[in-house]
Amino acid sequence: MVDSPSRNDSDPDAMPALHRPLQFLALAVTTSAFSAMASADTLVDIYELALENDAQLKAQVAQYNADIELEKLALAPLLPQARAGYSYTDSENDSTRPNVRVTPEGTLDQIDVTSETNTETDGYDVSLSQTLFDLSAWFGWKAGKETSRRAEADLSAAQQDLIVRVVQSYFGVLRAQDNLRASQAQERAFERQLEQTRQRFEVGLIAITDVYEAEAARDLAQVTRIVDENNVAVAKENLSVLTGQTPGALFVLGETFDPKPPEPAERAAWVDFAMSNNYRLAASRFAEEAARQTATSSRMGHAPLSRRRIAIRIQRQRAASDKARRAFSTFHPIQSRPMRAGRFALTYPCLPGAQSAPAADVPRNSSMPLGKLAST
Repeated sequence: MVDSPSRNDSDPDAMPALHRPLQFLALAVTTSAFSAMASADTLVDIYELALENDAQLKAQVAQYNADIELEKLALAPLLPQARAGYSYTDSENDSTRPNVRVTPEGTLDQIDVTSETNTETDGYDVSLSQTLFDLSAWFGWKAGKETSRRAEADLSAAQQDLIVRVVQSYFGVLRAQDNLRASQAQERAFERQLEQTRQRFEVGLIAITDVYEAEAARDLAQVTRIVDENNVAVAKENLSVLTGQTPGALFVLGETFDPKPPEPAERAAWVDFAMSNNYRLAASRFAEEAARQTATSSRMGHAPLSRRRIAIRIQRQRAASDKARRAFSTFHPIQSRPMRAGRFALTYPCLPGAQSAPAADVPRNSSMPLGKLAST
């Protein structure tokens, strides 16, 4: 099984500790394998700069930090759900009801009875629920664990890819500089050959065509030197993309460098090692298992589930009423005022779990459901 970069759960924004498998190069730098240049950058120096400045690696680290949260999101439906709430209602009702009576004189008289009622109601409620049995959420959590492991393998693979790109760019600059020195030496040689050819032509030993051929060879050497100069600039630019700064002088291989063949020499042994330790293959295996757990979670969406819920509610109500009678000498139809009511409610999620995690926040490359929330 491949190793994974260590995680710092106490600081979710911290960059994970990356492997530094080029430590063996530090010994090579300090030995005679490299020429003694005090101000030159070694391969290890370039790699350390690339770890801090490479855009591709930073993007993969950001994706890793997002993907490892899937395990926590998938675990949330299995955790207790606690909520507390407070509500307040204030209502006022004014109504006028006519009361008709017969006076001693035999006439009809109306007395309007006005009733005003003011009611205040406030209440507190606390609820706690716990999922006891939910197969969909359980397999969703297992899929989240596999997705987090896949993210770790992807990050390690991205670091390995950075090592390859750093080595290729580093030795690409050295190769381009060697080609430039060779082309410069070739140009000087053809320039010297042209001078000798002209001297021989002046004394009549050769024809003018030989001079033209020497000039053509010199011009071709100049073109080759210009191309190699451009190749050196391009190689340095490729290296600066990784390090974020213009490279200076680089350490070059010394005359005493003695390359050694890999051990073991059998190709089958390296194939077996790659099959067991390649991060890309490991990420694919983790992704396969995550997809299998996700499919199982979807199938378990119709399975029975059980939740335990405890709720406490305290409510208080205060009411006050007032009646007044007003006498009129004539009969009026029924009159009433509309009821006016106001309501204010405040709910604070103490431990919301997965219910506060919107689906839009789930990182890409993951279709894992976060479990089924049962209504209580």
